[in-house]
Amino acid sequence: MDDTECNAATRPTDTQDCEVAQCSSSHPVPPGIKVSSNQGHRTQWRFGSWTQCSASCGKGTRMRYVSCRDNQGGVAEETACAHLPKPPAREVCSVVACGQWKVLEWTACSVTCGQGKTTRQVLCVNFSDQEVDASECDPDDHPALEQDCAMPQCPSQSRPSPSSPKTITRSNVVHSHSHQWRTGPWGACSSTCAGGFQRRVVVCQDENGYPAKSCEDRSRPSEQQSCESGQCPQWVYGNWGECTKPCGGGMKTRLVVCQRPNGERFNDLSCEIHDKPPDQEQCNTQQCPASPQWSTDPWSSCSASCGRGVKFRKVSCVIGSGRSIPEENCRHSSPKPSRQRRCRGGRCPKWKTGSWGECSASCGDGVQRREVFCQVGDRRSPAETGCVQRSRPASSQSCRVADCPSRYRWREGDWQAHYRSDEEQLQLDVAMMILLMQLDCFK
Repeated sequence: MDDTECNAATRPTDTQDCEVAQCSSSHPVPPGIKVSSNQGHRTQWRFGSWTQCSASCGKGTRMRYVSCRDNQGGVAEETACAHLPKPPAREVCSVVACGQWKVLEWTACSVTCGQGKTTRQVLCVNFSDQEVDASECDPDDHPALEQDCAMPQCPSQSRPSPSSPKTITRSNVVHSHSHQWRTGPWGACSSTCAGGFQRRVVVCQDENGYPAKSCEDRSRPSEQQSCESGQCPQWVYGNWGECTKPCGGGMKTRLVVCQRPNGERFNDLSCEIHDKPPDQEQCNTQQCPASPQWSTDPWSSCSASCGRGVKFRKVSCVIGSGRSIPEENCRHSSPKPSRQRRCRGGRCPKWKTGSWGECSASCGDGVQRREVFCQVGDRRSPAETGCVQRSRPASSQSCRVADCPSRYRWREGDWQAHYRSDEEQLQLDVAMMILLMQLDCFK
């Protein structure tokens, strides 16, 4: 690849000093040698190439070999070169800053109208996103902590006429009493766990929202307060597992994780790495007997990253030297240890749903919605990663509270009395007789 793809400051040297036969005085002076202009002296300082910087980030030191040489190239006492300034053998070097600035969101404007201020937290973090001392970051690249913000113009107040001195005096009194402290919202906590602090903007403004200087100092609100962002993660460890060997020195392991009391896990760098309890140690160091016996290897990791799974291990028959022999030699001594066992991984991601909301329509067809999210352990997956999309529950459904009233509808009147005439009665009697005769014929 091209050299520009790598950090030039950490490039290993491709030259180094070497010793050969002494040089004659007729040879030209090689580069890297300071020769005195005083011909009475026959010595000079000689130096080699700089070593790599001792630090891969931040400030470090680099060195080079500096020696006093005579005119034959041999090493001389440094006092013999005292007439010349000695080149430095060590110097401070700087590669890149170890930390990098991390900016949080700007707070809301400190005023609702006029000119105000907005602030933000700026943290120095390492490559693991852990907060470190600000000296680890480049001060020249420090982002701004606050900036001006403009809100809509404040409602105008009636102002006195310049031609009336008494009115101006009265107005100034009101103006001075109307100055007040205004505060912005609290910013984010400076620490992700345990004690931290948060800040806010506090400004003095007049009735129009412009900066003023007549507010009382004793009533000034605080700009900073302590905040609690939850407990810091700590090292938690489980029980020791089985020893890998019954004798002759085996190893046993246990789970050691960095987590909060609620079970939320973090990478090891989030806990004090120097205080991490051991996750493996030697066991069964006694000498093995000469008779054959079973030997087991450590268990493999669980076959399932979440939910139920199986883990395996190798089981073999060995003699005192640790050499494997056919299993038949161990069957008479003790039962053969199991090669597999059930195990359980972490909690599998699963879909969670909230309650259905109200129907979007008070009558007729509408839609109601609910929250659907993917939960991994005790946390929500921000991008729904881990959950199977095809089994995602519906987040909306159709609904119908009641039928909407129609534009047209039937309307009934009151019942009224009706009397048949003689002619109508005769027609009804004839119809009944015909119907009866038809029934008799049918039978």
